[in-house]
Amino acid sequence: MTINDNTKEIINNIKQGKVVCFKTDTIWGFSANSINKEAITNLYTIKNRNLDKPFIFLIKQDEDILKYVKEISQNALKLISTFWPGKLTIIFEAKDNNPLLKHYKNKKTIAFRMPKNELCQDILQHLDNPIPSTSVNKEGEVPLNNFDDICNNFANEDYFILRPQQDNNRKKEAIDLSNNNASTIVSCIGNEVTILREGTISKQDILKCINS
Repeated sequence: MTINDNTKEIINNIKQGKVVCFKTDTIWGFSANSINKEAITNLYTIKNRNLDKPFIFLIKQDEDILKYVKEISQNALKLISTFWPGKLTIIFEAKDNNPLLKHYKNKKTIAFRMPKNELCQDILQHLDNPIPSTSVNKEGEVPLNNFDDICNNFANEDYFILRPQQDNNRKKEAIDLSNNNASTIVSCIGNEVTILREGTISKQDILKCINS
């Protein structure tokens, strides 16, 4: 698979243990090497985030979650087949001694999303592990969804941000981003399905899927 220079920069920075920032298929997000302790620590520091709050993991294909979760319920399978790849995050009960959770305080559950856009998939295809993803903001503040706003608000932080490829599209991109919601988050522990955050995918869509 061939990749462009922008994607190579993201991949190389992740492999080197640096926090990175790029536009996903939902919103702009921070990410890092999932098994690098220093990278995860820096990700929490940049976010000013409580260590008890884990991150979502992006995966390249749905079968990858089998390595990390104890069980995939029938309801979870319905949601996966309907909404992945896409803007749905699903929380599962984590396997014991889960390598992705080695550097986290919360080791009981794990959240996955399979992104749809080409950039995310190119990045994931060239990495050995899923990667954490989190909105670009300090804890408790509104997520930033514009390249210039991100650069201005995180000017003193050590991270790599992927500049939009075409400056003449900046205005259009800012409009698109402002209308783009975060992923919907659903917990699928056992037979229970709980909607924790309603994003692009509506509650009605979720209920319709699991009741079909």
